[in-house]
Amino acid sequence: MIVAVVGATGRTVEIGGREQYGFDEIARMHLAANEDMRQVVTDDRARYYGVELNDDTLLRLKGSRVGPMRYVDWLYRSMAN
Repeated sequence: MIVAVVGATGRTVEIGGREQYGFDEIARMHLAANEDMRQVVTDDRARYYGVELNDDTLLRLKGSRVGPMRYVDWLYRSMAN
């Protein structure tokens, strides 16, 4: 949970998770959590808004705030609500 305790500062604050996942892995976890038996097919040349991604794309930067919860724990917890 994120809680604002002060007004806007005009700065960008980057947040990220503890683990690194590809979109295909996230899709598989989401389907499994929903007991959805569909298969995810990985396309290494797929584009994200026209850009071809690699293992270093869309990662949190050094100095970013890291959340305390793992993605899979958040996923199952959010589904319980």
